[in-house]
Amino acid sequence: MLFVLSDELMVDSSHSMKIVIVRAIKHIATSVFESKHLLSGSLEVLKYFKEEFKGDFDLYSLFNTLENNYYSTSFDFVKRRTEIVISISNPRRIEGDVEIFQSSINDFQDTLCCQASILLGEDFNDCNFFTYILKWYISKNALNINYNFDTDNGGGVNICRSIDNHIENKRILLSIIDTDRKYPNSPTGDTYNKCRKYLRKEKGSFKLIALDVQEIENLMPFNLLDNKSFSGEHASKKEKFDYLRSRNPNLLQYFDIKKGIRKKDTENDSSYKEFAKQCCDCNPDLST
Repeated sequence: MLFVLSDELMVDSSHSMKIVIVRAIKHIATSVFESKHLLSGSLEVLKYFKEEFKGDFDLYSLFNTLENNYYSTSFDFVKRRTEIVISISNPRRIEGDVEIFQSSINDFQDTLCCQASILLGEDFNDCNFFTYILKWYISKNALNINYNFDTDNGGGVNICRSIDNHIENKRILLSIIDTDRKYPNSPTGDTYNKCRKYLRKEKGSFKLIALDVQEIENLMPFNLLDNKSFSGEHASKKEKFDYLRSRNPNLLQYFDIKKGIRKKDTENDSSYKEFAKQCCDCNPDLST
């Protein structure tokens, strides 16, 4: 999470919310010092809190570093941010391509709301996959940032219970699921159907992303398989799969990578049968 400190937090010592503000920023800044989150704000507000925490070596060092690197640090790649304010006046706004949510200092009077973010997937393999993508993105773009999150296994259709639990416990939460679609416009799966109500409950500390794919592996860059060796039945399956990749790659969004398409599953579903036909048309041995 990127926390942005509002200039309105710079109050004098007689302000009625002074103690509440300092306590909230102490909790947030500590989480940033521990590399759990990112922190930004105007140069003036960074200088203000550097002075405020001059008696705390760790937090003083943090704000001093942020101040010294102010002009050389860019958070342009972070398109979703949380602005810390005294009281919420504009819960969500868009500035260019950046989405900004406001959070009140009252939400940070303990450390729960700024613990490491939760990455919630349908299983731990999904979380490992997204972690790999994040590491690749940071490396590819040469970003000098740290990240820290706790992973959680939602257990498929029970993932909605995990979402409720983490929201109730005031944790920052990102949950990613798939739709289980077998072909374009097919019925969605049970997991998505149970969780889609959360798509309308988005807030700064929570976001649900529903990927319009059958399974998480449909997002793989399949050229990773080109340097792998296959033999026997697997070599034959790889050859047929490559026909799809080369002749109609759009089909791979919904194609069942693990099981393929079984004829019996298409008999009572004309749309699925049409999708299966498009897949078969990619194989010259079948189209003849």
